[in-house]
Amino acid sequence: MKRLILLTIPLLLLASCAKTVPPEEFLTAYRLSGGFGSSGDWQARYTGKDDQYHYIEIRTRTVDKDPVNLILYGPFKDEIIRCPILQLPEDFPTGFWKATDEAQTESPDDTRDYVRRYLAGERE
Repeated sequence: MKRLILLTIPLLLLASCAKTVPPEEFLTAYRLSGGFGSSGDWQARYTGKDDQYHYIEIRTRTVDKDPVNLILYGPFKDEIIRCPILQLPEDFPTGFWKATDEAQTESPDDTRDYVRRYLAGERE
């Protein structure tokens, strides 16, 4: 029983501080995850799911930005976003390709189009 409680506490903390976002925003972050973005200002990493949500951890570089953010967060600001499992297609994440799987760079319009087609059920 103690082990179950010790395993549950991190999930509760993760869920309590995560920001719920719409599927389009979540999939865009997932699509571009896997290292710092092309501007070098952020990185995203899929961290898994629980019974209700999929999670992505996003790290934003604060160096050379607003000095207040640098003082508050240090060189990076971390946040966790989540999306309800029921709002994403059943084949996520295996049926959804990251941009790094297909090309080194992708325009924002191409990313938006890929996410839209995926949510509409169009598979390549």
